[in-house]
Parts: sequence; C-alpha cells; structure tokens
Amino acid sequence: MFEDVLTREAQCTPTLAKTLYDTMPEQWVPVPGAVDLLQCLRARGCRVGLLSNTGIDLRPRLGDLGLLAYFDTVVLNFEEGLVRPDPRIFRLAADRLAVAASECLFVGDTPHTDGGAVHAGMTSLLIPLAGDEPQLHTAAALLAGS
Repeated sequence: MFEDVLTREAQCTPTLAKTLYDTMPEQWVPVPGAVDLLQCLRARGCRVGLLSNTGIDLRPRLGDLGLLAYFDTVVLNFEEGLVRPDPRIFRLAADRLAVAASECLFVGDTPHTDGGAVHAGMTSLLIPLAGDEPQLHTAAALLAGS
C-alpha cells in the first residue's frame, strides 16, 4: 500500500519506493518520554494498545527497539480498512484490549485524527507539542500523580 502510494502519487520508481519502504522504519526512534510513559502505564497495570494511521507495519521496528512488549495490541489502519478519526477504529482497539471504550484513556497529539477517540466514548489526553515533538513526559507526570 505505501509503495503503491509512492509510485502513484509521488511518481517514485518501484525500486525507489521499495527502498524507502524498507529503510524508513530504521529512522523511527522513540521521542523523549515515550518509554517513561509506557513504563508508567505498565506499572499502573494498564493494558496498552498502539493505534496508528501509518501505512507500514510498525511491529518489527517496535520489536527492534524493545518496545513491542509494552503493547497488548497494535492496530494499524491499513490492516483494518479504517482510518482515524473514524470512531470504529478506536472501538476496535478497545475490543482488542478487552476493555470498554468508556474505560480507555486515549493518549494522542493530533486533535483532528485523535479526536475520534472522544466520539468512540474514550477519555482523551492530547499531548502538547514543542515544535514537532510530543511532550510525553507531561502525560507520564500526570498519570504518575493520579
């Protein structure tokens, strides 16, 4: 899917599209505070899911980074045919966690796409950005204090 978009929309050659697809995940690293937030949630006994609109399977990279173990489920839009802010994909994530949507806390950083969590019945925490970087330490501090 991602490679198709690159060849069709960005007019990349199929070889370049495959190279980009294969190397892009290597560029992904956790933003500061991500591991602390995940550890905080685990320490509180929370079930944790990752919901992403990316067109790439994140699980191998999460595994390489030692982060996959923090997630009870990973829901990717391209596998489900649903895209945030559609409330159905948020409810699907809650179902996969075996938790009612009303019992979920969705942590995101983009009001438009992440706002679908509210429509799915979830409490939502939108993380402030400093530049393009989510300030996840803020969420970890809030959760640790509650």
